[in-house]
Amino acid sequence: MAILTTEERLALLLNVLGQDAEAAALKSMHPTRALFVSKLLEEYKESPPSGDEVDYIVDDFAKYFSFAMTTLKPEVAKAQKDGQATDTDQPAAAAPDKLPQTLQFRNVEESGDYRDDLNQLDAFQIATALEKDHPKTIALVLNQLSTTLAAAIIKQLDDELRRETVVYLSHGSIAPDAIIRNIIKTTFLRANAIKTQKEEVNQADVLAKLMRSLPKDMRVELIEKLTEANEEIVGDIVSKLYVFDDVLRLNDRDAQKLIAETGSDFLIVAMQRVDPAIKAKLLDNLSKRARQSLEVEIEFKTNVSDEEIEEARKQFVQTLGKLDEAGEITLT
Repeated sequence: MAILTTEERLALLLNVLGQDAEAAALKSMHPTRALFVSKLLEEYKESPPSGDEVDYIVDDFAKYFSFAMTTLKPEVAKAQKDGQATDTDQPAAAAPDKLPQTLQFRNVEESGDYRDDLNQLDAFQIATALEKDHPKTIALVLNQLSTTLAAAIIKQLDDELRRETVVYLSHGSIAPDAIIRNIIKTTFLRANAIKTQKEEVNQADVLAKLMRSLPKDMRVELIEKLTEANEEIVGDIVSKLYVFDDVLRLNDRDAQKLIAETGSDFLIVAMQRVDPAIKAKLLDNLSKRARQSLEVEIEFKTNVSDEEIEEARKQFVQTLGKLDEAGEITLT
């Protein structure tokens, strides 16, 4: 194959990438170069490039990314090292139970089928590898993965990136097979290089779980002492001392007291898609008329999001906690 000029390489690559890439690239080029490349693109429409030419430019494109990844490798390694706790990073006297656990990911050997290889990796590895990519690129990758794995990856993306990616997924983003193969390969190599994930230890969760098992008087005393030492964490702990399932620990009189203190709007939303045992506990402690009315409202209010349900249950639990701390109800 004859040696291609820079403009010929650009035109060939843009022809493979498609019209969206063509428009964006031509807009950013020097006008003279853009004009020359545009003419070449017009020629390709009449006489498409051969398979060998396409393979050549895709391979050339892949080599460029390989070079870029190799060049950045020391910086990536340093960033990973800075983000990971090693034995030598920790003081000798550090208590093991205060250190976050580290998940180790197994190495997946390249098989040549990078789509299959990528499906063997953990969602965290892939999400981390994709977090700086364009949402369209992420959507193209997710389309090559199992539904379960793709869903797990989407959950790990930040909110804005998740929304934009879902938009591209809904539009059915497509690209030439050669480009998709290279994106999948590059994503696999980056993701497979991520070997560990630190699990964050939420001290408020740990302390709340401990205090839930203690008698109320002892719990109050501990919270008072903890407030003196670390007031900031106390609010978080208190918010976790009670859970929605605690309604099952109430006798009927106390359940009725809780229902009376809870706004009906919150109760209707909180009982959407609720555990049958909790639903029965609440409904059984309503008057016949109130129960019938509530059941009708629950049945018709079906377009409630998970976030709305979670917020309503949070309000419900806060009321439960206030009544318990005030001694107006008792959790058995």
